[in-house]
Amino acid sequence: MVEIKDLRKTTKLRRWTMAQAATTKRQEAVPQEPPKETPRREVTDEEIRQRAYEIYLARGAAPGAEVDDWLQAEHELRSRE
Repeated sequence: MVEIKDLRKTTKLRRWTMAQAATTKRQEAVPQEPPKETPRREVTDEEIRQRAYEIYLARGAAPGAEVDDWLQAEHELRSRE
């Protein structure tokens, strides 16, 4: 059985908590700037062409794999960024 004293204490506590919540200052979120990204330098066709030529020479200057050389050079240069 619940005693009347306990109900009074609970009611007082509840009132105090509600009053406290009403008077408590609310913290406002401060907007933060997004992290600054370093500008990415675009890889030029000339850089890709030069690297593809180096790959071509490294594999013995055999013809027939120009597209593969270009794609490999492009991948290598863009993954470095």
